[in-house]
Amino acid sequence: MNNDPEQLQLLANLRPLIDKRLALFDQAVVLRRAQGVEEAQYVEITQEGSKVQEEIRRIFTKMEKLEKGQLDPAWARQKEQVKYWLVGLALGGFLTFSILLLVLYLLNREALQRRQAEEQLGAYQADLRSLASQLTLAEERERRRLAVHLHDQIGQNLALSHIKLEELRAALKETRAANLIGEVDYLARLVKQTIQETQSLTFKISPPILYELGLEAALESLTDQISHQHGLIAYFESDRHPKPVDENLKVLLFQAVQELLVNVVKHAQARSLKVSMWLENGFLRLAVEDDGVGFDPRVPVYGQGKQGGFGLFSIKERLRPLGGNLEVKSEPGGGTEVVLSVPLAPVQQEQSHEHQDSRSR
Repeated sequence: MNNDPEQLQLLANLRPLIDKRLALFDQAVVLRRAQGVEEAQYVEITQEGSKVQEEIRRIFTKMEKLEKGQLDPAWARQKEQVKYWLVGLALGGFLTFSILLLVLYLLNREALQRRQAEEQLGAYQADLRSLASQLTLAEERERRRLAVHLHDQIGQNLALSHIKLEELRAALKETRAANLIGEVDYLARLVKQTIQETQSLTFKISPPILYELGLEAALESLTDQISHQHGLIAYFESDRHPKPVDENLKVLLFQAVQELLVNVVKHAQARSLKVSMWLENGFLRLAVEDDGVGFDPRVPVYGQGKQGGFGLFSIKERLRPLGGNLEVKSEPGGGTEVVLSVPLAPVQQEQSHEHQDSRSR
């Protein structure tokens, strides 16, 4: 190698520039792989790399000029070796950079497709929850229509038939037709029994008290009915504040509490239960609490071969489109408390606060 001090100095300056160029290349690759990195950072690194590359070219140009003034074959060979080494390094770096860019592109594409699939799945789930709520409301509207028909048509016709039979029995008493009077009495009892069964069926299909007196009265009546039918010590508790709830929400909440009470009767082995209703921080809250066998909420109930778990899941999914939630508090042997929470609309909240203020005055 030629011992020309100027050439040695150029070589000494070239080595750190090459190292810096490689370092900048590595930084560019890291930035490309990182998520959330601003484009300006990558552009800044690229521009700085271009400046270093230009400085390397400048040194090569100067070395070539020095070479023209020298005839040292050893220096020419060394210069060619350095040139080939740099060219190979540049090609290798370019190939590596290209491969990394391809890998990053494929990874970003896969992440984008996965994110789009998750968003689409979330949209489908939201649609299904909304459809479940709409189906429940449509079913209740049909129940309401049948209940009204039973009450207004069949119930009234039966009541009129009973009145006519009573009149016929009174008329037969005057004629002293004892054999006919017995038949009429039997028919009157049969019609009366049918009227009672029709009224009971009307309440089961769609309780009139829910629409006539509201959700609170309907839940209190439902609690008393559960107590009488199944021999449980059951009572209803309310803060007695007005709760203006629209008809659709009223139907969903009544059916949800009804399902929870059925779960208590079927699975809890409880001796007593309590249904609570109160307002808290703009939310309407309903709770069903029992002293039954309880369970571990962390273990799905339907995974234990019980049907109540799907009922809880179904209620939660129907409440979610309304901004509602279901919370279960239970432990084996310690009873169960299920709390439903649904936000009241701003207009409903204002009406509730105004009514409370008027009562306080």
